[in-house]
Amino acid sequence: MENPEATQNENQEANQKTKEAESPSKENDAQNNNSSTVKNEDNSEKANNESSENTNNEKTENKTEGANEEHENLTTDNSQESAEVTEGNAGVNLTSSIQPNILTKEEKINLRRIIAEDSKWNLAPVKTLSEICVNSIVNNFNQKPILNSLSKKYKNIVLDTISTDTPLEITAHLIEEESYWKRCAQEKFKNCDISKHRNSWKLLYFELLAQKTIEEYIPRVDKPPKDEDDNDSIINDEDTERLKSIQNLEKESQGSKLLLNNKNEELKDYPDEKKNEETVTESAAENEKTFLDKLELMSDYVKSLKIEQLHITEGLELKKTDPLPDHTNIKLILDKLKNVEELSMYYGVKNCELNFEWKYYGMTINDCINLHDALKNNNILQSLTITSSHIDDNRMRLLCKVLLTNRVLNHLDLSHNSISDEGALALSKVLTKSTVNIDYLSLFNNNINAKGAHYLGKALCANNKLKTLILGLNSITDEGGIDILKGIYNNNTLNYIDISSCQLKNAVVPVLCKLIKKNSSILNTIIINSNNLGIPKIQKNVFSKESENIDILQQSSEDSSNTDVFGKALFEATSMNKYLTKFDLRSTDLSVEYTVAIDEIIKENYSLVRLEKK
Repeated sequence: MENPEATQNENQEANQKTKEAESPSKENDAQNNNSSTVKNEDNSEKANNESSENTNNEKTENKTEGANEEHENLTTDNSQESAEVTEGNAGVNLTSSIQPNILTKEEKINLRRIIAEDSKWNLAPVKTLSEICVNSIVNNFNQKPILNSLSKKYKNIVLDTISTDTPLEITAHLIEEESYWKRCAQEKFKNCDISKHRNSWKLLYFELLAQKTIEEYIPRVDKPPKDEDDNDSIINDEDTERLKSIQNLEKESQGSKLLLNNKNEELKDYPDEKKNEETVTESAAENEKTFLDKLELMSDYVKSLKIEQLHITEGLELKKTDPLPDHTNIKLILDKLKNVEELSMYYGVKNCELNFEWKYYGMTINDCINLHDALKNNNILQSLTITSSHIDDNRMRLLCKVLLTNRVLNHLDLSHNSISDEGALALSKVLTKSTVNIDYLSLFNNNINAKGAHYLGKALCANNKLKTLILGLNSITDEGGIDILKGIYNNNTLNYIDISSCQLKNAVVPVLCKLIKKNSSILNTIIINSNNLGIPKIQKNVFSKESENIDILQQSSEDSSNTDVFGKALFEATSMNKYLTKFDLRSTDLSVEYTVAIDEIIKENYSLVRLEKK
């Protein structure tokens, strides 16, 4: 049996322990309540003071009600803010305690999420000092260009950011990187083929810019001053007659008075136009100076220059009997562009539309003299091309005079001009000069006849530099063709000959066969198309008795192949040659059978030569 008293004592001790355990929590709650009440009292006092200051003219009852409402709002806001702060502190403590020093630099930057009251506040991270410096260099690059002292990283940033309109005085000699000049070229020019400019974007940009500058430049001449009493230069003949007739009418009508007043006003206005003319003459000199200064700035980076138009000189008062005006002085251009190695020119104007005049086209004597002076002391130019510029024998003789002393030029193209036999004679003297190094000569589409071809054929016998000769579209006929082929037979350097459309006939075939049978490893291309080398097709006219119609019966292919003696001779000669890789026999009146057979031999030679080169 259990003792009831003992059990009661045990229950009393357990109750006392539970009371002692609950007493500290109650004391803490009481302390917290006391502190909160104290804080609330302080806040209420502050709120009462603020409300009392703002509502001095209101009643005391409204003061107490407003204070009570603000007291409730403040207590709730403070409790929420304290709860959020405690939760935030707890979260930070947890992350710091769990993952200390694990956040990367980017994550630390992303933690910056403070939103200020400033409307201009930016959530993006603050720029580094190096970025600020680079932006400052880019913005002030025109005033103080800084580039070479930068590291490669920041140098590329500056080059990718600066404007392509930066003056050439700054960028021409400072920037060598191809990326910048590629960007400039693609923004300014449409067709940019870097292969035509030695695979350099900087050369491409400056060469195209020089071409554009020269083609747009219009040379001018200062007009002579006019006399004040010279009325003829101011008023037309019609105007003077009209004034006289009006004066003779003794001013009877108002219309005559108005006309006189208008004419007098026009005469008063002419001195102002003289002033404008003076400004034009001044701007002409300045225009020339700026043009030459700009070319001089490009001098180091222009190796190949192609000029597709040259304007004539403006400001000249020419009569019908006066010579044609001169074009832009090429000597001034080459004096500034001292590193040009390839020059191509056309003495004419493009896109003149309704303003077409013959005076715009063709090389004048003064133009030829300027070119002569430019080539006289030039030791850089290696290639010269002047096409469709009306170069005749007189101009050719003048140019050959300077070519005799030139040891650098190796490419000369004078296609589509008016050179005849006398000009060919002058060129033959140039080719026979041992110090001349011309290895490419094109006289395509000129006026050279058999006599001129005879001079050139003799020159080929003595020449040991020429490798390419183009004489197409010159009426040299059989006599001239035979002289040319004989000269090639005695030449040891020529590997390309073009005598197409030269009015040759089958009289040259025996000499041509002899040249092909020589089997020279040097001569590999013969262009002789559009000549009558074979026998023309026999046509029989059969008149029918019953009708007046004419039936033309052409010879069959079998008969033509049997009678084509010249085609057979060329086929046999070609079969003995192993080095001829191109033989153009189109439109030569040879039979189709022999033409196809010759083409097959040429193809075999071409494939064998390619294998040997590999």
